[in-house]
Amino acid sequence: MASSVLFLGWQDPWPGLDFACMATPWLLTLGFSTAFSALFTKIWRINLLFENAIEMNRTNLRAQDVLWPFLLITTTNVALLTSWTLVAPLQWTITFDEERSSDQFGRPTDSYGSCQNDNSHRFALSIGAFN
Repeated sequence: MASSVLFLGWQDPWPGLDFACMATPWLLTLGFSTAFSALFTKIWRINLLFENAIEMNRTNLRAQDVLWPFLLITTTNVALLTSWTLVAPLQWTITFDEERSSDQFGRPTDSYGSCQNDNSHRFALSIGAFN
């Protein structure tokens, strides 16, 4: 998750800013789903052991037995991120602020860039709702 911050520091003359815009949600979502699914899987495994201990049953849990929640969470997030990247990717846009500052000829001297897309909020909300 911490690696998603790296791409937020890129600025305008840098090539590949559209890539950086979409790399941030990918790294943030996959990092969160990896951390969350690891914790969820460990708690689920402990819960299974305690449920069987109450019934005095001996239980052998292998790594393959608790791998499916990790795969389910990660696969779903990858599918949502892939559809976001293909349908409505974030793109680097530059906005000129003509009202706040301009030179003597009326040209804007201030600008700022940001990652934007009109339909990206739908995908961000669906990923947030799933996680």
